[in-house]
Amino acid sequence: MEENRREKLISRLKKCLALSASPEPHEAAAALRQAQKLMRELDLTEADLLGLELADALVKTREGFGACRTMNFLTSIVMEAFGVQCIYERNPGTANRLNVRYVGPRDRVLLAEYSHRVVWRAMQGAWDNFLTQRPWLKGDGGKRQAFHLGWLVGVREKVEAIVPPEEETAAVNRWIAQRYGELVPGKAVKQKPVNAAAFNAGVEAAEDFSLHTPVEEQRLAITNQGA
Repeated sequence: MEENRREKLISRLKKCLALSASPEPHEAAAALRQAQKLMRELDLTEADLLGLELADALVKTREGFGACRTMNFLTSIVMEAFGVQCIYERNPGTANRLNVRYVGPRDRVLLAEYSHRVVWRAMQGAWDNFLTQRPWLKGDGGKRQAFHLGWLVGVREKVEAIVPPEEETAAVNRWIAQRYGELVPGKAVKQKPVNAAAFNAGVEAAEDFSLHTPVEEQRLAITNQGA
């Protein structure tokens, strides 16, 4: 394809992608169809146009598949901290276990996956430390959840959020749709009252933890790998 023609088609493609966000449904649908046709002709994706390398990363958990208040809060913190999206999946290899899949620009997705694991382990460790002086609370699921939620609140207060540009969000959404098809919205989690003392203890226990400290170490490792 001649370079001039390719540049003209790319210019048309960008205009179509912009129109695909129109509030008018018919105009948006027509623009998206035209954009998809041009992308096939040019052998390009929306991510290519934005210079994005999109990827996903899977975290297998031991949590049951369903509405888990603690897991929902953790993934919301990770998504906010790294400007990525998240998909919940049922682990096909285990009975009703939950998989968490982060999606977005590759470097941020790798950091999101790493941070999810670090935060989860640190949260469990904080509860174990709390139990050393209060062994009678072992097995009290309600107080454990309250402590976990409080601890996550303490972590979130120190998170520096990344807000992706609209163009990136649209590209990620289309990448997800092409790769995974139509997704089913998750169930709303019931916001039941939690034990205030355990919740506040969790907030206090998170004072010395910063999500961004281990992340900086991992960011350097990822950068060095790509060097």
